[in-house]
Amino acid sequence: MGSARDWISTSFEEDQGNVSNVAGIAFIGFELWTLRGDELTEDEAAKARNSSTSMALPAAAPPSSSPSPATNHAGRHHHPRHR
Repeated sequence: MGSARDWISTSFEEDQGNVSNVAGIAFIGFELWTLRGDELTEDEAAKARNSSTSMALPAAAPPSSSPSPATNHAGRHHHPRHR
């Protein structure tokens, strides 16, 4: 019995080109849409000027408790020649 992946790939094999074409057209359409720019209405601009909120910055990920592959258990870096 074949896997679901095999079934999907063979069932939609004829449509692969069409899906790629639609995706390409959508990509170009989105690119053109973003290049046109955006303008705020006067009401939106006033809200933006009066906003007291600031942009949130992403927080750094906490350090991992497991040692990285580049360090040994003592925390010292090792080089393959120094084993």
